Amino acid sequence: MVKFLKNEIVFVVATICALISMFFVPPSLDYFSYIDFNTICLLFSLMFIVAGFSKIGAMTSLAKFLIKKASSTRTLVFVLLAMCFFSSMVITNDVALITFVPLAISVLKMCKKEKLIIYVVVLQSIFANLGSSLTPMGNPQNLYLYNFYELDFINFILITLPIIIISFLLMVLSSVITKKEKLDFEFEKEDGFKPCLDFYIFLALAFVAILAVLKVFNNFLVLGFCLLYGLVFKREIVKKVDYMLLLTFCSFFIFVGNIEKIEFIRQVFSSLVSGREFLVSIVLSQFISNVPASIMLSGFTNNFESLILGVNVGGLGSLVASLASLISFKIYSQAEGANSKKYLLTFTLYSIGFLAVICLFFKIL
Repeated sequence: MVKFLKNEIVFVVATICALISMFFVPPSLDYFSYIDFNTICLLFSLMFIVAGFSKIGAMTSLAKFLIKKASSTRTLVFVLLAMCFFSSMVITNDVALITFVPLAISVLKMCKKEKLIIYVVVLQSIFANLGSSLTPMGNPQNLYLYNFYELDFINFILITLPIIIISFLLMVLSSVITKKEKLDFEFEKEDGFKPCLDFYIFLALAFVAILAVLKVFNNFLVLGFCLLYGLVFKREIVKKVDYMLLLTFCSFFIFVGNIEKIEFIRQVFSSLVSGREFLVSIVLSQFISNVPASIMLSGFTNNFESLILGVNVGGLGSLVASLASLISFKIYSQAEGANSKKYLLTFTLYSIGFLAVICLFFKIL
């Protein structure tokens, strides 16, 4: 029980908030209208598809191919960061870190560059969060806000593009300042990745899911295809979907839906958020993470541009500001020779520093 509370603290808090709100707005069939089922369906489908690609080793094989091209520590650091930065735009920040953080730790140990592990993993966390901000499917809060405000795909990218520009420059700078040393390492010989039937099926499902994001295809049909294939042929992958995240979304939907029906609280929230969406979303994300922050604040403002920018930039700062950052920390802390205190200090310094730089960039912009 204690382990569950520790691992799923956001879900627990969301559920408690939803239960408390029920005392003010008694449960009814209206609760179903609170839940954005389009977001839930598409989020499940994307998690299933990405879990499928991970299972067959497609992303890891591509990563190893790119790493083999690195001739110096400087190039290697850039490749390790760039893989998280760019892949997170499609496979989400969580999956990018789950896939590439262990690989980075393993490669750096092979190269006898253990001193770079904390630096690289910290920056992988930061740039996975920043890279994922570009697209609606990059992270859960983007997918939710994209559906909630019924945005156009191109317009969404135009809103978030400034984050990507400054982030890319920071990523290049982070690589350039790395001491340039020659590398000498080799992966254990193994069979290369060979496309199989599963690969092509997941590729087809990914294409359909992207069409759904582009609002060309129905989200519920995508869910149907994924469930049909998963339950019949790939039950082990269906089990890998993060159901607690889906339930967390539902709890926050109920909480926010009830809060909106309590006139006094609704007015207080609206007055607090109005005109301060960017700042409020960043601050709130530091305490409850940017996914629930986006759900809570979306019910009280129509200024979606500032809110989208705020919750994405707000993924920097504290370790809990983005749940993806917690994933990196857990992976690192379980590695042999891990120094968790040094990691937390390094993460906090870099994350707050980059947060300050990006906020300054937007203020000047």
